[in-house]
Amino acid sequence: YKENGKYGIISFEGKQITKPIYDSIESLLYREGCLIVKQNEKYGVINIKGQEVIEAQYDSISADGYYEEETKYKNAGFIIGTKGEEGYRYGYINSEGKEILSVEYNQIERITEIPAKNQIYLLALKNGQAGVYKNNNLIIKHSYEEIEYNRQNELFVVRKANKQGTFGKNGEEILKLEYDNISISQNNIKAQKDGNTYYF
Repeated sequence: YKENGKYGIISFEGKQITKPIYDSIESLLYREGCLIVKQNEKYGVINIKGQEVIEAQYDSISADGYYEEETKYKNAGFIIGTKGEEGYRYGYINSEGKEILSVEYNQIERITEIPAKNQIYLLALKNGQAGVYKNNNLIIKHSYEEIEYNRQNELFVVRKANKQGTFGKNGEEILKLEYDNISISQNNIKAQKDGNTYYF
């Protein structure tokens, strides 16, 4: 509802859930039960009960797209962003509203192929270098130009200066960064180096 140029939410029965204090209220894609609100040119998140999930202090907020059959998008977290002189910087807040990564990264995306509510894997770029976090613990350092996750074998393939290597899901090094090309098929890793092909 709108009153004096501001918005609030009411129940279907007409009961006021929030006062009209927001500049705008919109649904949040991929996050059921949450609304994105704008207040003093900044964005935050409230739930449909009117409770604040994220304070309105960011320039952008989006859901991470994490989905489970049983809970749907309930356990999806939030990628938050603030705009500065050098452009946007991003951080991450989990589904409970707790900050996991502070707003200092060039880009953040959740690796949604890893199904675990309490184990959030985040691929983050910092100063142009990719790294991987498990919750707020850095398990693959920001040393790579590109990192891809192979869901079938739960491996990360990293690339730097035209060389590739692999890491396990917990950050353990599997193959050193010394191969010209790596491809994964079923339980096998095919790696090429100096014109030779190796199978692992």
